Amino acid sequence: YKTYYTTLANGKSARNYSICYDTSTLVSQWVAYPLHSCYTTPSIKRTDAWAFDPDIPEEQQQNIVKGGYNDGEYRQLDRGHMLPSASRYSTYNTNAQTFYATNIMPQNSSFNQGVWGNLENNVRKSICADTLYVVVGTLYENSSKFTSRGRNITRPSHCYKLLLRTKSGATRKRISEITNADDIIAIGFVWENSYEGNSTSVEEAAVPIAEIERRSGFEFFRNLNPEIAAEVKSQNNYDDWEKAFGLSK
Repeated sequence: YKTYYTTLANGKSARNYSICYDTSTLVSQWVAYPLHSCYTTPSIKRTDAWAFDPDIPEEQQQNIVKGGYNDGEYRQLDRGHMLPSASRYSTYNTNAQTFYATNIMPQNSSFNQGVWGNLENNVRKSICADTLYVVVGTLYENSSKFTSRGRNITRPSHCYKLLLRTKSGATRKRISEITNADDIIAIGFVWENSYEGNSTSVEEAAVPIAEIERRSGFEFFRNLNPEIAAEVKSQNNYDDWEKAFGLSK
């Protein structure tokens, strides 16, 4: 478990993102991050600063610094950002941290550049006054290992994204201060990490956060008021998110 901090363009120190990194798969189980305009403005250029996390031994990380995956069929895998580069355009360092190997997962190219990338763009276009909380994670229900540049890496069978924010988007309150589950919208999305997964629409991929908790074994969004947490995590109202973000079905 690790949290990366950064200094934003306004000079304030902030959490960039947090990870649960697995040294056996060389892929993070999940990456959690806040999304707000302070992380995306002013808009700098993508840094492409591919690097190892300096605090983790290099041999325990994917060797993707000089290029993508390079063995056999896995040439069709992208270096998929878990926290997207485009969601961190505030400062050079804020963006550069998204290129750490610990923030990268091997993703099927068609899927990463298709429905998954479209969801990233739709979410980012609809930043609101309140913070949007995002978790991107990996599942290993039918996974396979491959070797790339001397590293044994496990390809996730599925990729998921969890979203949670206030319904109005303008309460100026912390999530922990919300006591009515109807004032929060929460949803999950899960896809097969494959060419076939790209044919699953965003609406078809929608699931309650509780399902991802069950399948992953992790408990997410612990900043929720415990009296409403179960109700919030059982939500699967795609229409709320479609209206808020203009998601494509």
